[in-house]
Amino acid sequence: MNRAAAILIAGGILVVLGSFSDWGACAQEPCDPELLGLMHLYERSGIDMGWGILTAALGAAALLLGINTLRSHRRRPLFEGLAAVGIFLAVGVHLYLETYGGPANRLIGPPHIGVYMTVMGAVVVLGASLFLPRAGPGGDPRWRE
Repeated sequence: MNRAAAILIAGGILVVLGSFSDWGACAQEPCDPELLGLMHLYERSGIDMGWGILTAALGAAALLLGINTLRSHRRRPLFEGLAAVGIFLAVGVHLYLETYGGPANRLIGPPHIGVYMTVMGAVVVLGASLFLPRAGPGGDPRWRE
């Protein structure tokens, strides 16, 4: 199997799974008296928050680019890099709005595992697009595309 394709597929899967995972917890008010006044928390995925839809679409695009690389042995590093940068921007805007969003800020506590999975998948995709060489005439046969 082609290394670049395997890395892109793994990064795309990580981004898509992270987009559907929990991105944060919201408080449900008012507190029920049956539970001794404890605050209820319910977790929300990236898809629930809206930004996960964009990251899932870009992760699926990275996944499809990896499958295309596997099938045709032709890479598209520009598109791979653009998908990764788009994921970073979407997560960054989400975190900015949740941190400095004012009274509309609904999340409690730090970001949950889904944000970290999405960012790690974007790092993998960006690393594959930037650091894996493309084989050309006289290129290293270990990195053949």
